[in-house]
Amino acid sequence: MRKKALHKALQSQPQPLCSASGADRLALCAPKKPRPAIPRGRNDTCECTHPGCVRIRKQEAASWDRCRWHADLPDTNAFCINSATPWLRPHEATLRVIDFTPNYLCDPDAMRRIFESSLAPTTLRFIVLLRDPIMRSFSEWSMFTLGWLWDNRTNFSQVMREEAEKLRACNQTLGANPRQLPSLSTAELAAYIRSCFGRGLAMNYLQSSMYAVCILHAFRYFSPRQFLFVRYEDLIRLPSAAAVRLFGDFLGLHMDSSVIATVRKGGWCEARQTRKAFSGLSPNSAEMLAEAAPWLEHIFKPYNALLCELLGDTFRWETSDHVRQPYSKAEKLAKQRALDGNRERKMRRRQRGRR
Repeated sequence: MRKKALHKALQSQPQPLCSASGADRLALCAPKKPRPAIPRGRNDTCECTHPGCVRIRKQEAASWDRCRWHADLPDTNAFCINSATPWLRPHEATLRVIDFTPNYLCDPDAMRRIFESSLAPTTLRFIVLLRDPIMRSFSEWSMFTLGWLWDNRTNFSQVMREEAEKLRACNQTLGANPRQLPSLSTAELAAYIRSCFGRGLAMNYLQSSMYAVCILHAFRYFSPRQFLFVRYEDLIRLPSAAAVRLFGDFLGLHMDSSVIATVRKGGWCEARQTRKAFSGLSPNSAEMLAEAAPWLEHIFKPYNALLCELLGDTFRWETSDHVRQPYSKAEKLAKQRALDGNRERKMRRRQRGRR
């Protein structure tokens, strides 16, 4: 649908409507040529590979305020699904609006706002990827400390001990005994997550790996059937076609040979080599994990047990999931050179940015 036609359609519909700004954003995902009913997702702007998808831009979880899809749009410019697709009747709304913004799950206010702003909250679907908690923590720490240089705390074990102490200080009772969490009211659970879990923001290495707390709260608003939980360790072993079909079936997206062929041709959805991941940046990754793992296993144990109660025994991790083979001497030298080169490049960019 062309922009002019979209504006006209929006103007003929009851409130709430997209403003010109909201319509322009939707037009980014629409095809250049008119199509009946469904705009086609475009890889160059929306990174959608399925013709039935459009993607909104990443945003902070706090921007979910009533109908706000974008932090820079006031309420009068609400960009809601119902106003973004005014030409569709509810039973014809096969368009899927995809949002890849992280941090929603552990932001209790975001989950509540998503629920309250949706015309049909039972139709929403959530895909949640879960990794071994120790490896998830280590990977995030590696990314911010070694990859992006946002965190200057270079001792992983010390950082995690500091995080554990902060959690205990925040709420000694619940921090030590998460099995009491299901007995809390929704408001009490939200208050605990809000004060002790940092709203799911970055660099909450320990808390963001305690998945059961945030999932328990999400289930207060949405049915477990609306979630697809996938273990990272299983996903990286899936061929691209199987992964696409898994997600497509869950989202109700039609999958045929042409969609699968497009994914395979572009190389999308293929698992990357794990040794190139953030968790493998340090030449001493294996040693750091070996040092921290024993006591982290003890900390995560009650949270992982609660997770199994919520999702089933499939979501268990063994010691082998966070044990890594040490690099050889030559590999360590190469890793250290890569780290030093990355640091030099980052520092030069920062210096240029200050000029």
